[in-house]
Amino acid sequence: IIVHSTLNTINKARKEMEKEIGRPPSMPELAHKLDMPLEKLNFYADTSRNVLSLESPSSGNDSVDDKRTLGDRIASDAPTPEEDAEVDSLRRDIRAVIDELSDKERDVLVSRFGLDDGSPRTVEQTAKKLGISRDRVRNVEARALNKLRHPQRNYRLKEYV
Repeated sequence: IIVHSTLNTINKARKEMEKEIGRPPSMPELAHKLDMPLEKLNFYADTSRNVLSLESPSSGNDSVDDKRTLGDRIASDAPTPEEDAEVDSLRRDIRAVIDELSDKERDVLVSRFGLDDGSPRTVEQTAKKLGISRDRVRNVEARALNKLRHPQRNYRLKEYV
């Protein structure tokens, strides 16, 4: 409250001096009028400039659907831009590792773990989708996961664990 009243006093004196001298006053002139040290006046001027409304649109995401305000981002459980970037990076790296597998292995893992649409499928659903037996899905999945455990393939994903 004291800071707020001091800022109001500074602004009032600034407006009065502008009317008197016909131009915005310099900081030393304003400090003299207020009988305040110049350093203190500069401090108040600097702190008053950095005020942001919590209702202002947040930046960092150019998505048209993202209408969150700064206050929403601060008080929200929604992912931060950094978390969004990390998830995007993880998806790219998973896709790059998966793309090194054979077509059948890739199709089985994508279907079983829902890497395409976020909906994991059972062995039976995957078998029907790919037109192969359930045992074949299990064998292909096991072989693909063993390949992914090899350090030559999984080095890109280690930083996320």
